[in-house]
Amino acid sequence: MSNQTLAASTLCAILLLPGSSSIADKPPVPVKCSKDKVKKVWRSSHGQFTVKNGLAEDTYSGYVGRSKLKVKSKCLLKAKAGDRVMVVFDEKHKRKLRISSHYEMQCVDAVKPTGKFLSYDAAPQPGGADGKSWTPPCSAKGLNKAEKKVCSKGKSNSERWDHYKARIKKSKTYALDFYIRADPSEYSRPSEPLVGSSRANTTADEVAPSGKLFCQYYSKNDENVLFAVTFDVPLAVSKK
Repeated sequence: MSNQTLAASTLCAILLLPGSSSIADKPPVPVKCSKDKVKKVWRSSHGQFTVKNGLAEDTYSGYVGRSKLKVKSKCLLKAKAGDRVMVVFDEKHKRKLRISSHYEMQCVDAVKPTGKFLSYDAAPQPGGADGKSWTPPCSAKGLNKAEKKVCSKGKSNSERWDHYKARIKKSKTYALDFYIRADPSEYSRPSEPLVGSSRANTTADEVAPSGKLFCQYYSKNDENVLFAVTFDVPLAVSKK
């Protein structure tokens, strides 16, 4: 097996569920899920939608291959490296979730935390969902069933954004999304320490000698977790 094939095979993110034999019997730290209950979770990947315009074909960037993910134990999600994940909440939580300074992504070794945290630049960083990218044009080729349910008749970024906003307003929901990085080089560059933080930002090989990272999106105000996810560190920076 080539090194490239072997490295690709490790780009797999999985949930850390109690009793999961594929990574550990239990999370490396207690996980207290937030009362801000997750309603739905969707996954996609970065790509392009192709739309036929007469004899020509135009492409529009967005998140392709939309599919639904199950929520386990209130806040644990299944995903994999390279996924863009959307987490949907009730609209009543919108104001709270939009204040990102209340939250931080904390990533440590998934088997035995060393006290070190992954660089801010390498960790998944949730933010308000990119509505236009989650909304494909209805005329795009090859849309799956889930994409057809949320597609926009308009093709432009503004039309897709407007369609997304109208849809979440009708459903009375608010969504965050985040990206699980798949490029090994993105885990190997330390960033500058965060302003006001006493913790140094470090690379994945320093943080996770087990080759696996446990990440939780933690609220500093009410001391609970919106979601938690564990994934394999790409081999290029793993000590395995």
